[in-house]
Amino acid sequence: IECGKPFGVKSTVERIVAQLAGKHSMFADSEASRLIRMCDDCRINAQYHSTDNPFAMGERPRVRTTEDYLRDRSKDH
Repeated sequence: IECGKPFGVKSTVERIVAQLAGKHSMFADSEASRLIRMCDDCRINAQYHSTDNPFAMGERPRVRTTEDYLRDRSKDH
């Protein structure tokens, strides 16, 4: 669909689309059902740029250093 790279037999892909599209929670809408027809690279790219990005994480936690631990220890005493 995106790059045109063949990755499966058309009849097999269409059968999987018929079984999953609209029936499985992951492929409930038409945009998500397009993912079934995409090659692995295009599928990851489409998921990454979607509004509900499954790869998005929250803010990265601040790295604690030795100074942080020493400062916390000195506050306790």
